[in-house]
Amino acid sequence: MVAIGKITGQSVEKNRDGDKPVRMLQVEITDPDDLQQVELFRQSGEDYNPPSGSRVIVLNLGRAFRVGVAVDDRIEPSMGEGERKVYSIDSGSVSAFINLLSGGDLELNGNADFAARFNELKAGFDELRSDYNLHTHKYLPGPGVAVETVVPSVASTASIDAAKIDEIKVP
Repeated sequence: MVAIGKITGQSVEKNRDGDKPVRMLQVEITDPDDLQQVELFRQSGEDYNPPSGSRVIVLNLGRAFRVGVAVDDRIEPSMGEGERKVYSIDSGSVSAFINLLSGGDLELNGNADFAARFNELKAGFDELRSDYNLHTHKYLPGPGVAVETVVPSVASTASIDAAKIDEIKVP
């Protein structure tokens, strides 16, 4: 049996004789009174909790063992060939996403700005600040005065430490 149903709820629990908790979907198959427990089989490496109202393909693998194998969450496809989008949903819309693009780029919630290797950026900035703080220049006090005076620059306390995002790591 292959059926298409509508997800009405979910839970994480052991499925019958299973030894590990799995995601169980409550699925309406033919009418609101035909609710069935269906184990969600998802792709390896992904944890997904499809929103209620999504459609799911249900396979009957035995007398009392049904699995959901594909979910349509009603989000419009947007990726090009060979690309992948991982996203979360809130109120029927994408709320956060990661785009894995075929050219090797990764986009996190958009593409309006760039990530930086903070440690290298900080090292370059700290070197520039140090050079600035050690900088001196020649000063001629006025016309007809032959004496040059070395005047030290005002020391900078600038820092980029607050720009570091500890929760995102890159190679």
